[in-house]
Amino acid sequence: MSTKYLDSTGLAYFWDKIKDYVDSHGGGGGDIVESGTSGIWKYRKWTDGTAECWGRTAAKNYAVTSPYVNGWYANLDQITFPSGLFVDAPIVNATRAETGSGAALLFPSLHTVTSTGFKGFIGSVSSGTYSVSLSIMAKGRWK
Repeated sequence: MSTKYLDSTGLAYFWDKIKDYVDSHGGGGGDIVESGTSGIWKYRKWTDGTAECWGRTAAKNYAVTSPYVNGWYANLDQITFPSGLFVDAPIVNATRAETGSGAALLFPSLHTVTSTGFKGFIGSVSSGTYSVSLSIMAKGRWK
């Protein structure tokens, strides 16, 4: 099992926590009928119809400069799930995996989740350009 929970800047590395949880708790009921890799994703399908995937986006610079309430935001790129994995919109958890310096209060938020992927934004209390990578886990139904 992975145990690296901090990177060199001391920011939480949620990817390893998600992976450890999935590896130790399983994802669905019954047996795994299919598992694989697709792009950034690793995925599994279970006999009870549960499907899950988890992955990590590559770091990308986002200009968090649009005003919003008491902070700033930037729209995230569309994130696409493995083709045909979910029949309905899954439950998605996205956490910040890493950021550049000065972005300790960045947070991801999702606003449109479908069976094929999701859109969201990254928010901050400070305006600026930040390097952001997301750790994502999605769980739903394949049948």
